[in-house]
Amino acid sequence: MKKQIIRISLLLISASILNACQKEDAIPQEINKANAPAEHSAIERKSCGLEIFGDGFNGKRISLNEKNNTATYSPEGGTTYFSMQGSNGILVEGVFSGTKAGNCNSDCAMTLTIAGKTYAADNSVQITVEEYREIGEKIRGTFSRTFKRYDVNPETGQQLEYPVEVSYGRFEVVRNADL
Repeated sequence: MKKQIIRISLLLISASILNACQKEDAIPQEINKANAPAEHSAIERKSCGLEIFGDGFNGKRISLNEKNNTATYSPEGGTTYFSMQGSNGILVEGVFSGTKAGNCNSDCAMTLTIAGKTYAADNSVQITVEEYREIGEKIRGTFSRTFKRYDVNPETGQQLEYPVEVSYGRFEVVRNADL
């Protein structure tokens, strides 16, 4: 579990460094919501997963396996780390402060790995913890906002940014023993 916390920390640090080093002339890619469905059923909204727009994903609904989803609280850092896996190598990881239900608008971050591409959202991500239970029980909540993938054009060396909009993100994880 410590390796997972180190992994997400490194991903978040890398994303922050890349964001801070971003050139003025980076080429943003548009987020396409043209094919977005008008509404979702209550069942879709309550299942673990997300809906993603942009970078080739045009309203794609991604479901996540609820059986292997876990979370761990680190008293030393005062943060809860969670991880959810889906089929085909889909991985959603997040971290937020504390052990209570509520909104996290700062001191929280997430990464999504989809189709071999990793997208990061730092303090701009909205994580709402709806339920935070004891060890062995569930932590449930929602997430949304813009996530970004960074790449470098091999011909020009120019840094490129590929934003994706995530909506209807929902997590449900089992709380492991504290670190």
